[in-house]
Amino acid sequence: PHLCISRLPRSLSLRKFWKASEWQQWLLFFSLPCLEGILPRQYFKHFSLLVQSIALLLQETVCSADVETSTACLVKFVVDVQFLYGERNMTYNVHQLLHIAKSVVHQGPLWAHSCFTFESNIGHLKELVTSAKGVPLQIVERLMLASNYKSLRTRASPRTQHFLSDTGTACTGGILLLSRPRDVSGLLLNFVQNQVGNINGPVVEHDRA
Repeated sequence: PHLCISRLPRSLSLRKFWKASEWQQWLLFFSLPCLEGILPRQYFKHFSLLVQSIALLLQETVCSADVETSTACLVKFVVDVQFLYGERNMTYNVHQLLHIAKSVVHQGPLWAHSCFTFESNIGHLKELVTSAKGVPLQIVERLMLASNYKSLRTRASPRTQHFLSDTGTACTGGILLLSRPRDVSGLLLNFVQNQVGNINGPVVEHDRA
């Protein structure tokens, strides 16, 4: 794979699980080599128009000539969709391709206003939803609570801040012990003493380490 690709390509059979970045990698780097000899020549040349135009608009810097070339490629690509794939495939998303070059003129290269950076936050937003009713309100309320918690914490007294930051964890010998310690007694204490021998001090247990 190209050095700029952080995720190894997955099988085409798994494409329904691909993320947006994987579709971008497929379009720019893998599609033409993989489809050559499989797509009929007319369809292959048509698809290459889309690849060329998007690649131009994703450059580090995009000049006026690049915008003109990509615009011409996208117009031809969109117009030919109805002849190659039928009018029913002339969807709204296909029409939207005609506006991509204009967005680059107004906002810069496509990567500068890409939404890929927000994709990973979708999982965090899902964790804020606990029921199917009022999903937008749940997300807004919990985001506001988290935001207000941070601001209120900075204004709290030192004692309160210490209490809020005390997670009950301890680190011993490079091992992080999670949860508050509990005294060990009974059969478990006898077992530990038999296995270890002389023990100086109390024996405690934690949930995880």
